[in-house]
Amino acid sequence: MSHSFDPVALRLVRVTEKAPPDTTFEGLRASIAPAPLVEVMPAAYGDHVSALGFSLAWALMASEGGLIFWAAPEQDFFEDGLPNAEGLAQFGMPLDRLLLVRAQSQKEALWATEQALSTPGIIALCAITPSKRGVGLTETRRLLLMAEHYRTRCLLLRLDAAGSSAARARWRVAAAPSEAEEEELGAPSFSVHLARNRTGPHNLDFNLRWSIHDHAFHLMEKRHELTLDGGVAPEAPLRPADPIPQSA
Repeated sequence: MSHSFDPVALRLVRVTEKAPPDTTFEGLRASIAPAPLVEVMPAAYGDHVSALGFSLAWALMASEGGLIFWAAPEQDFFEDGLPNAEGLAQFGMPLDRLLLVRAQSQKEALWATEQALSTPGIIALCAITPSKRGVGLTETRRLLLMAEHYRTRCLLLRLDAAGSSAARARWRVAAAPSEAEEEELGAPSFSVHLARNRTGPHNLDFNLRWSIHDHAFHLMEKRHELTLDGGVAPEAPLRPADPIPQSA
């Protein structure tokens, strides 16, 4: 008995080996940067400024010549003061493309960020400070949906406990020793840890140097041990103990 096959039911399937994920920093950055919502947080207490610097650099790279929106509640500016225009320019930030919003509260900062995300081509940075109510999954999901709808991007600087979140990725940032020559001011350097990545590798660490010339992160080739500025007093010479006076 002969058998017949329906040609429609036949299909050729080409099996290809899946390429391993790119675990270099630039590979990860390129895959994460288009995400509608990403978070950055300090690695430890005292790393606030490093996390902010990394966030601004990330936003600048991701902006591709577009507008950078930065919103923060007044509480954040009370801690470190207002941003300095000259310092931002030396960091490589084009001031003509930066819009800074000082909000009276965290709620207003989030609202302003939501409105900004409706602007085509914008990347919005919003600082999240500690508060009783907190910013959780609901608030971050609102930002995510706005960014997805308008095809824009949002970056959250998490200065709070940072619990549940709708963000695709989360970086933890600390300061790293500079590669500058002795007694010279070097380029901003960061020690970063990819703590979360919903669609790729995570738990990876990098030591990075920010270049203001090409607006890019570069891997640091070596790490310098911290040295003291100036001489160190020589160790006191050993001498025999003074004799114990004898009683009369």
